[in-house]
Amino acid sequence: MKKIVSAVLAFALLASAALFAAGCSSEPYNAVSVAQLRSLPAVFVDTSEYGYAPEEIGTDTLVYTYQTAQNVTVGIESGEEHVTLSEPAVTDNGNGTSTATHTVQALSVGDYRLRFFANGEEDGYVDLAVRPAYPEDPHFTPLEEGGNRYYGGGNTNKGTNDANVHDPVVLEVNGKFYCFSTDNAGDYGYQVRESDDLIHWEYVGTAIRNCGNAESAPGLYERGGGALREVYELLAESPDFDCYTLWAPEVVPAADGGYWLYGSWTTTFGSARSVIFQCHADSITGPYTFVDIVVYTTGNNANSRPNAIDASIYYDPEGNMYMSYGSFFGGIWCLELDPETGLRADGVTLEQMYYEQGTEETLYGTRLVNGSVEGSVVTYKENVPVYNGDLAEYDASGVSYKSGYWLMSSADGLSVDYNMRSLYSAQPTDFGGYDASVANRVGGSFSWKTSARDTSVSYNFTRPGHNDMLSARGVDLLAYHNRIYFNDERYHYLFLSMYAFDSQGRIVMSPNRYAGEAVRAVSAAELTQLSGGNYDFCLISEDNPADNYNGGYATEGLRLVAGGTGSAGTLTFGGKEVGEWYLYGENWVCVSADLLGTGSRTTYYGAAMPAWIDAEARGGITLSLLSEDGQTVLFCNQNFSAAA
Repeated sequence: MKKIVSAVLAFALLASAALFAAGCSSEPYNAVSVAQLRSLPAVFVDTSEYGYAPEEIGTDTLVYTYQTAQNVTVGIESGEEHVTLSEPAVTDNGNGTSTATHTVQALSVGDYRLRFFANGEEDGYVDLAVRPAYPEDPHFTPLEEGGNRYYGGGNTNKGTNDANVHDPVVLEVNGKFYCFSTDNAGDYGYQVRESDDLIHWEYVGTAIRNCGNAESAPGLYERGGGALREVYELLAESPDFDCYTLWAPEVVPAADGGYWLYGSWTTTFGSARSVIFQCHADSITGPYTFVDIVVYTTGNNANSRPNAIDASIYYDPEGNMYMSYGSFFGGIWCLELDPETGLRADGVTLEQMYYEQGTEETLYGTRLVNGSVEGSVVTYKENVPVYNGDLAEYDASGVSYKSGYWLMSSADGLSVDYNMRSLYSAQPTDFGGYDASVANRVGGSFSWKTSARDTSVSYNFTRPGHNDMLSARGVDLLAYHNRIYFNDERYHYLFLSMYAFDSQGRIVMSPNRYAGEAVRAVSAAELTQLSGGNYDFCLISEDNPADNYNGGYATEGLRLVAGGTGSAGTLTFGGKEVGEWYLYGENWVCVSADLLGTGSRTTYYGAAMPAWIDAEARGGITLSLLSEDGQTVLFCNQNFSAAA
């Protein structure tokens, strides 16, 4: 949906500009100093032979505000064969500033650069691209057995692209993307990977040097060595200490330049005696050096107090800095940090935490979420559209907008029924203290295979979770680990999937790996004609995949027929009418259907998005929907084989 994409782009750019001003060298586009970029164009070309994509996806706007006296202009520096740029419509804002709006028209798929000028002098540029309406073959790295193999005598992580990634966090620096993840194989100190496209990854090394590995770490620290001696000495006081793995990193730009890494260390696997510490590096890939301890939890009163693990940083629009954290024991908590130091803003000392001198609130902050939950991440979004009007008589004037904070976390058992959940709050530190079990479901275990014997896809989505949320190149993405089994051996892989918002303002996730697509306007013809209206679907209503409809496997035979925009379409399953569907706004979808044959319909709200459909080896449309109560996910992928 172009309105959503434009809002996301505007916020990403403004947030980046604020970080750049604070001394960060990372921004998604070259800094344009004289113009405040309000909206960048997101344009697409339908290269398919059918032409079902709506024509308006080829047109969007470039909007920027500037000091009128600067006389800002913009032109196409390269890629004129891919776009046209209109003359600007300029509005005098009456306060010494002007706003210019250009129309960008897509001609063909490809990259282009817009160059800005101030009083005739070059000022900066933005690099953009015309995308295909449906993603083209991304040539994913094969997911193969052996992801945990070592080389170099077992001391160095092989870094087989997506393999061995657990608890990922992803950020963009100078046009490249970096993934940091839990010590999962090889040297300890957090794995770092680099990518140009968020699809293909290469192993770089470890972020914190001199942490040893599974064989050498005990002796290294016992001899007084190791990069994190201060943390080790605190945890090793515990008689059950036996863990040298570093868990769930977080990396953000530091206020005075460089980067802060927030790491976690526990006395033993599953213990709530844990530490969150801060490190600093001048370069994004490190080496990172220890600065201080942020939170220490003793493991006492585990059900009422947090576990100091899984740190995640977020900011409000005023630049206030927060850290959500916690894993199972006591739920998810939040501390306010000092944005100048990245350390606690309340002045609570390690000694106070060590001797538990204070209440839970004074020592550990505010509880955000209860229950069996971990791996939180919070993101702030502006102007997310919401519509609660008549679907058959959709009226754009009835759309309202909300800004606020979306929290995601992963609930339930790591190796049994792990699943991703989300909550919304208008305030940064008040999510109502809800139990994770009532939060909106975003994803869980399922498969696009139709049975265990189906080989059309080489993997299942098995207990995916511990996700990061990022906005990059005009796309909102979830980065998470997915468990894949080869010959009963489990391997962790880095997956990314695009997400959007339904008309209720809830997060819905594409049930496919990201392949370079973006959210855009979708036509009813795409939904009913591109694949003949045929879809495979998965229903996720239980946390254990075996308890879901069809055991979590995909089911064939769903079809969207007729109707759509402005009127209800018919939904059939196995040739029998089971409900109706609506397409409204630009890509919102509503389905009301009895898919289980109970005689009662369930209403789902969601979004239609472009996707690379692995089972079909081609681009198409996916539907991601959420039931009214937020507890059941309906995923639908177009099935082109059924239309053949």
